[in-house]
Formats: sequence, structure tokens, C-alpha cells
Amino acid sequence: MRVLRTGLASRLVAHDPDALLLYEVTDLYFDGDMEASVANTGQVSSRIADPLPVSEIAGGRGSRSRKH
Repeated sequence: MRVLRTGLASRLVAHDPDALLLYEVTDLYFDGDMEASVANTGQVSSRIADPLPVSEIAGGRGSRSRKH
């Protein structure tokens, strides 16, 4: 699992690799308590279908660019 390096994540790696990592996850995501749980990263990487050049993305000409 990839997580942001917070104080909690560092303590868990150093001392308790079998700890319940997502026990208070709602406190993290809904209340912003960065010490309540581990903050996951990288979940959306599987949603990228095609790598596009930055110029195409920034110019709004990408095949998957959002229309506002």
C-alpha cells in the first residue's frame, strides 16, 4: 500500500507493521486528521488510459479532456 509519509505512517513502519492501517480512515478523509489513519496515494493511476503530451492536455485538445 502506498501512503503519504506522515508521523503516523513513519511510526507504523518503524514499530508496528501489523497495525490496523485504515481503522479511523473516515477521520482522515472527512475531518482532515492526518494522524487518524494512513493517507493512500496512487489509486487513480489505473484510470489513465493513454499517456498524452502535456501540450495536448494543457491546450484542452486531449481526447479525454473535460469540458466545463
